[in-house]
Amino acid sequence: MKKMGMFLKVMVVGFILLVSITANAKPFYDNSDPRIQQKDNRVTISVLNMAQEVYTVKIFSRNNTLLHKEVLGNGHLVGKIFDFNNSKKGMYRIAVSSKGGILIDQRLWLGKP
Repeated sequence: MKKMGMFLKVMVVGFILLVSITANAKPFYDNSDPRIQQKDNRVTISVLNMAQEVYTVKIFSRNNTLLHKEVLGNGHLVGKIFDFNNSKKGMYRIAVSSKGGILIDQRLWLGKP
């Protein structure tokens, strides 16, 4: 009987730990981490947006002048390709934000000479 009582205590503690770990686990997707990829003079931004938040992209010049602002929307999968082939060569700052604040703030060397 004593062994059975100890077994039950261990099982209860194990169950509580399992529930606690599962409740705090991150899902397999991370909607707060947009993906940004650069290939040549094209920048692709994509978000797996399971929470359906509204994402905004802002593109700034080297001296922090806002050049372009675009709302990506709130669908389950949002994204946009930005083409810098006709842009002056230089350093550009790309910021992606949602209601939670700025999620990406990255500087990229883009454009044609």
